[in-house]
Amino acid sequence: MWRKELWHPMVVHFPIALLLLAALVGIFLLFSTNKENGPFLVRSFSWLLGIGTAMAWLAIYTGLWSYNTEVRRICDPDVLKSHLWWGYCAAILYTVGLGLYKLRHLVPFKRLFALLAIIFVLGGAGALVYTGHLGASLVYQQGAGVRQPAADCGEFRR
Repeated sequence: MWRKELWHPMVVHFPIALLLLAALVGIFLLFSTNKENGPFLVRSFSWLLGIGTAMAWLAIYTGLWSYNTEVRRICDPDVLKSHLWWGYCAAILYTVGLGLYKLRHLVPFKRLFALLAIIFVLGGAGALVYTGHLGASLVYQQGAGVRQPAADCGEFRR
C-alpha cells in the first residue's frame, strides 16, 4: 500500500488549502480599512503564506518521486510535464510573495512591498489552480497513481 508515488497526493492538499486561503486573506488585506481586524489579517496572511509555501516545496519534492514512476504509466506524459512546470511556477510565485512580504519591514516603502507581495500571491493562486486542474486530469483521465484491479475483480473475491 505505501508506494512512493502515494506521498504526493497525501501532502499536496495541505498547501493547496493554505495558499488559496492566504490569497483570500491577501485580498481582504488590500481592502481592509478596519484597524481592529488589521493585525489579525496580517498575522493570518503571514502564517498561512509561510507554512503553505514550505509545504508547497514539500509537495514538489514528493511530486518528483511520483513523476519518476508515473511518467512511464500514463498515456500523455506532456500533461505530467506541464503539471510539474506549473507547480514550480506556483511555488516560486508564492516564495517571492513571501520574501517581499517579510522584507517590507526593512524598506521605507512598506505598503508597496505588501502590495507587490499580494500581487505575487494572487499570481501564485492562479498558477496553483491550473496546477491542480492538470493534477486532476492526470488522476481522473489517465489514472496516475491509481492501481487498476483485474478485469474480473478476482482479488476482491474470497
